[in-house]
Amino acid sequence: MNDFSHYEAMRDGGATPLEVCEAAMQLTRSGITAALVLRKVFSLSLADAHAVWRQVCASQPAPDVHGEFVMFVIDPRTRAPVKIIGMDAPMPDVLQSTLMRPPVTNRDGLQSWGRVTRAQIDALVRADCLPLDDEMTTYPPEQAIWSLCHEEVNVG
Repeated sequence: MNDFSHYEAMRDGGATPLEVCEAAMQLTRSGITAALVLRKVFSLSLADAHAVWRQVCASQPAPDVHGEFVMFVIDPRTRAPVKIIGMDAPMPDVLQSTLMRPPVTNRDGLQSWGRVTRAQIDALVRADCLPLDDEMTTYPPEQAIWSLCHEEVNVG
């Protein structure tokens, strides 16, 4: 997504980050894209954009809930996310063979497997689940925390 003019016009017209996020979620059906829109249009930090996105998801009536796999890349010094990468849902056998453990967190629509290794990331890439560009060189797993999560999201 490179054209943010629709969302910039909303902002310039007085729309709040919540309203813009809600519009992006309705249009794209993607929490990752909605967070990207918030970052670009309102210059929000990744953590703030994610918080707005979660607030929008929590406020949706009559939920049509689906799960979304995401890989968080976290700065180990600040513990703040620096990148969120949307993923295709891994097949259960790929997930089991890659991680070989149940989620360490499993509550309120969130499952987290915690920190994943370079070998696990490579396996998810080989299974065509995790689309990476230059993230492995920008945020090598030996210097950043990569954390796999599955969130149930409310898409309206």
